[in-house]
Amino acid sequence: MNRTELYTAADLTRLEKRNTLWTAMAVAVACAGLAACVVLCCLTTTATARQMERDVILISIAVGWLDIGLWSAAAATKRELRHARMLREEEPTAYAGRVTVTDRRLRIPGAGVFYHVEVAEGADVRRLRIIEQRRRQLRSAGERLTLYAVHGYVAAYEVTPCG
Repeated sequence: MNRTELYTAADLTRLEKRNTLWTAMAVAVACAGLAACVVLCCLTTTATARQMERDVILISIAVGWLDIGLWSAAAATKRELRHARMLREEEPTAYAGRVTVTDRRLRIPGAGVFYHVEVAEGADVRRLRIIEQRRRQLRSAGERLTLYAVHGYVAAYEVTPCG
């Protein structure tokens, strides 16, 4: 049987690079906005003070909104990276049976969107969660699977032979 991890070492590296990129872009935009405001202040005379004040306010608002968007993207990537590390580093529990990926969504503030996964073995039904980005991967794997879960979150799977 071939165990498939939902997050590989390459995925962790990619998420770390993406997190670094978003953070660097946010810092660069904030520094550029600050530099623009400083330059405008240095170029101001008494006659252009009102114009400079308006320009600094407009630059501050635009840079602020752009930075909020960039920091939000960095935070989302950081949450996914933290989730992926947890799934890769902690010891999983195995659950074998007929797997159904439901359409029931669970939004956890600060953590993301998860879908419920049901593993049925006879009368015993276990409910696990899978992150939204990996749902399609699990759906295409088949119906009889062994799921490996950490704290109720699917970390890996392998196809269970019938018979």
